[in-house]
Amino acid sequence: MKKFAKLTAMLLALCLCVSMAACSGAPAPASSAGEAPPSSAAEIPPVVKVAVAFPLSGASAELGMMGRDGVELGIKRINDSGGIKALGGAKIEMVTADTTSDPAQAKTVVERLVADPDIMCFFGVGSSALMMPLLPVLEKNEVPAITNCGSQNITNQGYKYVFQVPHSVNQGGENVMAFLNWLNTEQGYDYTKVGLVYENSSFGLDMAEGSRDEAEELGLDIVFDESFPPGLTDASALITAMKNSGASVFIPATYASESKLLIETMNNLDYHPLIIGPVAWPSLAEGLGDAVNGIISTGSWSWNTKNIAENPEYSAIVKEFEETYGYFMTEQSGPNFVATQILQAALEASAATTRQDLRNAISAVKLENSMISPGPLEFDENGVNIHARAVCHQWQDGVPCAIYPVEYAVTEFIDPSSMK
Repeated sequence: MKKFAKLTAMLLALCLCVSMAACSGAPAPASSAGEAPPSSAAEIPPVVKVAVAFPLSGASAELGMMGRDGVELGIKRINDSGGIKALGGAKIEMVTADTTSDPAQAKTVVERLVADPDIMCFFGVGSSALMMPLLPVLEKNEVPAITNCGSQNITNQGYKYVFQVPHSVNQGGENVMAFLNWLNTEQGYDYTKVGLVYENSSFGLDMAEGSRDEAEELGLDIVFDESFPPGLTDASALITAMKNSGASVFIPATYASESKLLIETMNNLDYHPLIIGPVAWPSLAEGLGDAVNGIISTGSWSWNTKNIAENPEYSAIVKEFEETYGYFMTEQSGPNFVATQILQAALEASAATTRQDLRNAISAVKLENSMISPGPLEFDENGVNIHARAVCHQWQDGVPCAIYPVEYAVTEFIDPSSMK
């Protein structure tokens, strides 16, 4: 009985201590009324893993390197500025892979990448020909993909997990013809006979289709229209035939190495039409030297369009890119940098921790002023950036400068004959 009384006394004393602690203002273990309980550390991901897949070997290695550099700088800037604040400062982690330049190998590489359940997003791959076989893989695994590939076939097949940052390649072809019409009607030139030469790939075929459609509407005469297989090594017969057609304008739709070959062949044959369309890559200038000046390049992005040149923050980014990588920010690098800004905006708005939630957040992103011309960025239900527009830029003093549309331009068109 005495033992029971002693135990009862001890229990009463313990209850009294707890009661006094509560009255003394000691912090309670539970949250205060009206406040959400604090999140546990386990709920905040230490990193957000993203797949960064580009062709870093083979024929497409140059475009892959430029695309990867754009993503890399964008992610570095996000991490250096404190990470994703909505996720407690989570950092972005790049999981980089070489797709090679072969579509079949690219598919295998990406299948392996997205099998990791921690991968939240995909950046790549620079080439529409490489991107096409990846679309079913990304859709099946529900991995949101933000790409700078421009083929309209990427976004017209009903896939819900792919988002296209730049304009379509078809629009690029239309823009070339609109520029040509502007030269003739507004600047007094007479460039009416057009020669189309294009790579037999998604990029080349789409570009040629857009050019044909717009040329017919504008009354321009396509006097030469020929494709060639990727990896062209001898352009003599092709250029000779175009020269004999009387074409005063040469519009190639291909990448840097083939563009260089075609232009060098024209120079060797003393054939000097107005050249509109080659990619604005540093290697084109390296390969052609001073002969690059006067050429009109067209693409999804230019490092010095008005929306960039007049924005101190964007101008600083362009400068940082060149200082970091040793070449100007290209149409491969710029849109891939913007892709990381889209990811950041989506994560900050949603704090998404699943692929599905992130996909929905990306689809809702609206940027009033991005680095993509003319500035606004917004996706439609197919993942198309409805505001993106193509840009024509002329090589002047060894760098491409935006000249058309005139509302985006930072300099004026110079007659190429005056640069020789």
